[in-house]
Amino acid sequence: MLYEKWNEWITAFEECFVNGEWEKLTDYLTEDCIYFVSGGPLAVELRGRDAVIRGLSESIKAFDLKFDKRDWQAGKVRVHEPNAITAVVVGTYEKKNYPVLRFGVDASWMFRGDKICLMTDCYDLGLADSADSLEWLDRYGVELGVDASYDK
Repeated sequence: MLYEKWNEWITAFEECFVNGEWEKLTDYLTEDCIYFVSGGPLAVELRGRDAVIRGLSESIKAFDLKFDKRDWQAGKVRVHEPNAITAVVVGTYEKKNYPVLRFGVDASWMFRGDKICLMTDCYDLGLADSADSLEWLDRYGVELGVDASYDK
C-alpha cells in the first residue's frame, strides 16, 4: 500500500510537471507537510502544504522548464513500513548547445496515513556529481536564466 501511494504521488507530480496543474498535489500532502532540502545553495525548509506546492511549482518553472529535456529517475527505492520511502533520485537535464547536467540526491518521503507529511532532499556536496553540478550552474546558470531555488 505505501509503495503504491508513493507511486501515485510520483505520477501526479510528473503530470503536474507537464500540465502545470499543481493544485492536484493537495490530495497527496498533509496540510502541515514539510519539505526540507539540505546541502548546497538549494537548502530550504518549506512548511505547510501550500508553501510546499508553491515552492515545487516555482522551482520547476524557473529551472526544469528552461531545459529542452528533463529526466527524473528514482533508484534504490526502499520501503520502510509502515510510513517511509527512501530513494536515490537522479535528474538529467539537457539544453541544446550545452553540456548535459546530471546530479543525484538522497530523497525521503514520510507518510501519515496515506498522505506525505515530510519530504527531504539531501545533496551530498562531497560527491563528484554534486561538485560538477555546482560548477555547471556557476558556468551556465546565469546565461540560461535558471533558478532551482524553492523560496522565491
